[in-house]
Amino acid sequence: MSTNASPESAFLWLDCDAYRGVAGAQRPDLTGMEDEDFAPAGFDAFGGMETGFSISAEGAATPKQVMNHRDAPYKVGRAPRVSTITFKNVDTSKAYLDTITEGGEILEFPDGTVEIRRGNSEEFSLLLVAREGDKAGAYWSPRVTLSTPPAEGAVDGDTLAGSEFSIVALEPLRKIFGERPAALTTADVVKVSADGTPIVTP
Repeated sequence: MSTNASPESAFLWLDCDAYRGVAGAQRPDLTGMEDEDFAPAGFDAFGGMETGFSISAEGAATPKQVMNHRDAPYKVGRAPRVSTITFKNVDTSKAYLDTITEGGEILEFPDGTVEIRRGNSEEFSLLLVAREGDKAGAYWSPRVTLSTPPAEGAVDGDTLAGSEFSIVALEPLRKIFGERPAALTTADVVKVSADGTPIVTP
């Protein structure tokens, strides 16, 4: 059998959370993100996520051709990368309510009922954290927006009530490891400060 496979370096995420912050927020301190009670400052947790979250990306490469060069594409045009995050949120959390409001208003009437009056669009920041035992990883974008209106789903006595969110990253969605993977040495990484600025050593 091959000796290149290393199961200890693979992950099967068993737990996850999503957090919402203001648009343009700084990357939060992720110390302790492997803990179940992790609560990044300035962010609200979405709460229950029915089947975790899914991330997809598009950005096709389109070969360009000319008549007098037939061995290979003459150039390759690349569409902008578009990252989309989807999940179903089933808790009536602050993050959930703010997201389904889409920049509109939340009204409370004299009879005690609360009505959501949706806006047209809204931007916010998004942090996704996945965990497996004492290991954790994350995805982060300082600016995202809903790509489609939230879908409410079925009301049938069997389906959990909630909203299905499809969110598109307006700034790059960054993948974050909880620690430097064993395959990388210090020479493979750029040391940076908390704000992402490279640390210059004399």
